[in-house]
Formats: sequence, C-alpha cells, structure tokens
Amino acid sequence: MTQRFEIDTLYTVSIDKCLKYMADEGLNEHLSSLPGLSHRRVSALKSNGVIREWSVDVGWGETLPELVRRVIGQEHLHWTQSFRMNLDTLRMTFDVSHPFPSAVLEVSGEGHLSACGTEGCRVCLRVSITSRLPVVGRRLETLVAQKAKETMETDAAYRQDYIRKMEGEDP
Repeated sequence: MTQRFEIDTLYTVSIDKCLKYMADEGLNEHLSSLPGLSHRRVSALKSNGVIREWSVDVGWGETLPELVRRVIGQEHLHWTQSFRMNLDTLRMTFDVSHPFPSAVLEVSGEGHLSACGTEGCRVCLRVSITSRLPVVGRRLETLVAQKAKETMETDAAYRQDYIRKMEGEDP
C-alpha cells in the first residue's frame, strides 16, 4: 500500500534568499535546534553546474511506539534525506534512507520551489510512502507522514527567522 501526500510550505522570503542560504553553515546549525530533533547535519553538499545535491542526517528525539521499536530495534527514529535540485527549473527529487527494511517501508518524493508574489516563495513536496506490511505498514506510514509535516512547518519558521536576521530585517 502507498500513502501519498503533499506538504505545501509558504515562506515570506524570496526565492533568491532561500537559494542563497540553502548551503549556509549557520542556517544548518540553526535548524539543528528544531524542537523534537536530537540532531540534524547537512553533508555531501555538491554543485555541478545547475544541479545541487545534498543530504540531511536527522535524528528524532521522541521515543517511538513499542511496535515500531520492535521492527527497527531502536528507541528513536533516525533517517537521512538525500536531495537533488535543478537550480534552473527549481525542481527537486529526494529519497529517504531509514532503519526500516526496504521491504517494510520506502519513502521518496519530488518537489519544486516557486515564487509567491515579489517577496515570498513556496516549497511544495509530494511524498510517497510505500509499505508492504498491512498492519505495521499503515502505522509506520502514518508516523512518517505526521513527522514529515510537523518538521516542514517548524523548519519553515526557523529558516525564515534565520534569513531575516542575516539580512538585517525585523523578524
């Protein structure tokens, strides 16, 4: 079974500013203090012409439900998101490496960045979560979808605050 959903996040900073700070070490350090995360680290950042690739290693501090802990053998969720963005089209793809066997759960998606007026932009991600285990899979899909949505909403607020501060604007 596959669960698909969209995460549509509005930013009150321009596309240019979002792209300018995307690889900023200070921003990534700032985002590591997002509530609920035990750690967040950006790595493997590389650019090749108009293609930019990076990975984000994330740990969620919240203790997982018992059933999930039994499946993955750990108390806390840890995953790596790998992104590939075309800076000309502002389209991206991503996949997620996680502790669940691929037969249990696969997470991937695509998205794009677009202008929203003159001083705003929007990130729209389409996420696909596929599981082949009916009972456990449905719970995992729901957990992953919930955490992804929560993280994106909080990430947007933290990211905007940091960019405004660096640009000398009032938050």
